[in-house]
Amino acid sequence: MLTILLIDDNKKNIDITLKFLKFENFNILIANNLKSGITKAIELLPDIILSNSVIANENDFEVLKALNSDKRVNEIPFIFLSEKNSHSDIRNGMNMGADDYLSIPYLKKDLINSINARLIKINSFKKKLESINNFVKNASEFLDIEGFTDKYLLKLYQKNDELYMEGNKANNLFFIKSGRVKTYKTSSSGKLFVTGIYGPGDFIGQISLFNNKGMYIETASVDLNTLACGIPKTDFKKLLYSNKIVALKFIEFMAYNLIETKDLLTNMAYNTVRQRAAKALLDISVKGLIGTKSKAEIHISRDDFAGMIGSAPETAIRILSEFKHENLIQINCNRNLILLDPNKIRKVAQFG
Repeated sequence: MLTILLIDDNKKNIDITLKFLKFENFNILIANNLKSGITKAIELLPDIILSNSVIANENDFEVLKALNSDKRVNEIPFIFLSEKNSHSDIRNGMNMGADDYLSIPYLKKDLINSINARLIKINSFKKKLESINNFVKNASEFLDIEGFTDKYLLKLYQKNDELYMEGNKANNLFFIKSGRVKTYKTSSSGKLFVTGIYGPGDFIGQISLFNNKGMYIETASVDLNTLACGIPKTDFKKLLYSNKIVALKFIEFMAYNLIETKDLLTNMAYNTVRQRAAKALLDISVKGLIGTKSKAEIHISRDDFAGMIGSAPETAIRILSEFKHENLIQINCNRNLILLDPNKIRKVAQFG
């Protein structure tokens, strides 16, 4: 059962929220003040936090400010339920890092939809990590090896080497031990569209092994010197056909990849270049392939970044310059990127 922490000192608001969530199979915790809310959030680690933006004897939005400052709870999805419903109030709440903002009075369906949207994202992320980790573990156990590298030789690929090319016969799945690899498709006019950036622990080329044409559907090019091993198609299929657990985990893994691809197409079709750029920065940050204030910066070429967001390099450079002037990112002397404010970048990705 999923746990929701409700932080509010208004009994009427609490009663309405409890009424709306009564039959939704949630475990509801209630905190009537800021101190109690923070304590329960840290000790009980709820799945979602709902909170009034105004708590007696506290400054506006003080709850979110306090939670954002604590690494133990600042990643928990946070939804404001507030009587303060002016445009500036809503923007202030969202800019501080809230995942959603519902103005009181709100409809039951709006509250449920907002909660479910947050849960879908949480579950998708958890499934991705679980499927990848279990796939590697089960595959290793089945092959009676400590890891893929014990049976399949690691090869060092230099920057700009190609692991495989679009249109070539798909003979191998690749496992990346270290380094960074980009995948891309080429249009009839020669324009490159970057379809993914991958790092340590990632598999690439798996979907190509199962298409009817038997060819790679994209090119994989080394972005940073990479250690990777190729797993023959015959061995990989034997593993899937012989081990039900591994097969199911791999299906989950591929399903998540397809969801990501669908999201990418929707993003390209309906979002502005600015939104696409913000989302691309967040995506490669989640993979650990770009720097944050607490991590070393990583270099990504402007051409590759332009390919990820479907724009000309000049446009990508202009957008990155805008982000720099807005103190969202830092670009150092080596042209490496560092995310300064992921929460604000997330809002740009959502709202432009």
